[in-house]
Amino acid sequence: MASCFESVSWQPRTVRLDPVRRVVFPAPAPVAFEPLAPARLVHWAGGAMLHADVGSDVTVLHFHGNGDDLRSCQPLVADVAGRGVSIAVVEYPGYGVLADQRASSVSLLAAARAAARRFPGRVVLSGFSLGTAVATALAADGFGERLVLTAPFSSSRDLARDLRLRAFWPMLRDRFDSAALAAQITIPVLVQHGDQDRVLPFAQGQRLAELLPDATFRPLPGRGHGGLDPIIADAVVRAATHQDPSWREIPGES
Repeated sequence: MASCFESVSWQPRTVRLDPVRRVVFPAPAPVAFEPLAPARLVHWAGGAMLHADVGSDVTVLHFHGNGDDLRSCQPLVADVAGRGVSIAVVEYPGYGVLADQRASSVSLLAAARAAARRFPGRVVLSGFSLGTAVATALAADGFGERLVLTAPFSSSRDLARDLRLRAFWPMLRDRFDSAALAAQITIPVLVQHGDQDRVLPFAQGQRLAELLPDATFRPLPGRGHGGLDPIIADAVVRAATHQDPSWREIPGES
């Protein structure tokens, strides 16, 4: 399966941004696409999502990574929906079908909250890379009943430090800070992170898991930052279909 994370490509329009913004917001060039059934492209004022409603009791609300858009997330949507679980992937301002809008932490969180209001029923939150900050913020708002974070970063400042960009701390405009929100999250969380991740350091995932009140940390041996769609799909399907705490216990792992 192709990965929902394709590449970290720095677009020319971001060259004046601080280094962390260049990691966080390298939106891919927009490409027109036709959604693959059963998914459909849903638009509302200022927002969009790829939604596959297969009639399950629980919907997975997923927030993609920084090199992604709805088109590149189609394999993940097809995998999850094919296992009988409804899923929606929310687009960010500045990405894909919303490429004419401006990307920032404020606009991303506003888009996420607008999308979340469309799902008043049972929801599992999921985020990959950049999307973990968005999903964490929604969980801190009291939304969702379970949370899956794949390849997260604990905060923009932690990321600058771990990437040896300490001199740029004062100019970080996008204040993603999952670490500061962690104590507010009361739902069960699965944090999973590749131990060979060269984009977002493995230690970031460990740090965030330690701060969350009810988190299980799952190292992914030999895994980097890409090719994680099957792992994400397995985790969110288990979160949506297992009614007991065993949903965080991956079969075959001790």
